[in-house]
Amino acid sequence: MPALEEMAPTVTGYKVVGDPEVVMSGSEQGRDELESAGLVFQDDQHNSRTLQSLNMMRKNRHFCDVVLHVGSAEFHAHRAVLASASSYLFEMFTADDETKGNQRENVITYKLNGGFDKSALEKLIHYAYTAKLEVPDSQVKAVYLAACHLMMDRVMKECTRHFIRNLNVDNCIETRSLPGIARNKTFVGQVEEYIAQHFGEVSKSKILLSLPCVRIEVLNQTRQEMSLVVGESVCQLVLDWVKRQYDEEVTNIDSVTEKVSSPH
Repeated sequence: MPALEEMAPTVTGYKVVGDPEVVMSGSEQGRDELESAGLVFQDDQHNSRTLQSLNMMRKNRHFCDVVLHVGSAEFHAHRAVLASASSYLFEMFTADDETKGNQRENVITYKLNGGFDKSALEKLIHYAYTAKLEVPDSQVKAVYLAACHLMMDRVMKECTRHFIRNLNVDNCIETRSLPGIARNKTFVGQVEEYIAQHFGEVSKSKILLSLPCVRIEVLNQTRQEMSLVVGESVCQLVLDWVKRQYDEEVTNIDSVTEKVSSPH
């Protein structure tokens, strides 16, 4: 017996009986079928109401199938909702399914590492269920770092826009020092451009003056070599080396300040 796929013809159109000259396309056929359906209803409030219902179920812990632990805090939620908002959680849940298969528990508990701020995580979970994110200025950094870890791109982009809109002499150095910022070249470029344009003021700011100092020892074999050393060139070598170490996250900047290092 031939396979069903082989028996099923491919229909690109059809001819109306009695009139061999009239040929209707598939799209026209679909439109006619839609018009003859009798009732077509598009509920524009369905998506928002569904999210509202899911959020209420989360708060009441109804049908929750995952618990996220951050320190002593725990957050009950639905895996499908979290996975749709976070690529990181999607990959984690998928890997767990592939590993355990049918042996997976009805409710899975995960302990999140990486220094998550529990308040930031709570706000991101709320965002996943409501599409709304309300964060005080003092917590934007924590939410941004949590969103980076969870790979929530839309939240990350909105946080970076907030940082750029609110850049000033007092916070630009701290913003440039955000962990992982080197991976966002556009963001880095905007922050560095601001620092360059306002460097006169930035250089006098308390946060810049309080930055750690890196001790460098220049080793020379002879007095002649010492006389050939150009201070500006050595300074540029040191800056390039420190920047490379910091951007590539090869080492912690604190460890650089604790020991004598050679940039070449």
